[in-house]
Amino acid sequence: HYPGHCIIFSFLHFLGHTLSIPDSVMGLTFIAAGTSIPEAVSSIIVARQGLGTMSISNSIGSNTFDILICLGLPWLIKGSIIASEPVNYIQINSGGLEYSAITLLVTLAMLYAIFACNHFYLDRKVGVTALLLYCVSRVCVNV
Repeated sequence: HYPGHCIIFSFLHFLGHTLSIPDSVMGLTFIAAGTSIPEAVSSIIVARQGLGTMSISNSIGSNTFDILICLGLPWLIKGSIIASEPVNYIQINSGGLEYSAITLLVTLAMLYAIFACNHFYLDRKVGVTALLLYCVSRVCVNV
C-alpha cells in the first residue's frame, strides 16, 4: 500500500456520501476496479504469451486469496482478541452482503458454464460474454 491510499478511500467515501451511494456499492465498483487493474494487466500479458491457464488461475486465485485470507485473517485475529469477552462480536453492517454473495456465486457458475459451452477455449466471444456478465452482475448488485 502506498501513502495515498487513505486519501483515495477517503475521497471515495466522501463522494459516495455526497451522491448518496452506499459504501458497499462504492467498494464493489470503484475500489474493486481500481485494485484489480494491475491484476488485469498481468493477466493480459501472460495471456498474450500463450499462458491462458496462468491468466485464468491468476484471476481466480487472487480473488480466492482476497476473500479467504484478506478477510479471514483479520477476522480471525480480531475474533481471537475479543473471544474472551462473550458480549463482543464482529458485526458486519451491510444490507446487501447476502445479495452480493449470491450474485457472486451465480456469476461464477455462469462463467463456468460459458467456459464449458466453449469447450474451455478462451476467445473473443468468451471475453465479450464475460464483460457483459460483469456489467449485468454490477447492475444486479447495485440496484
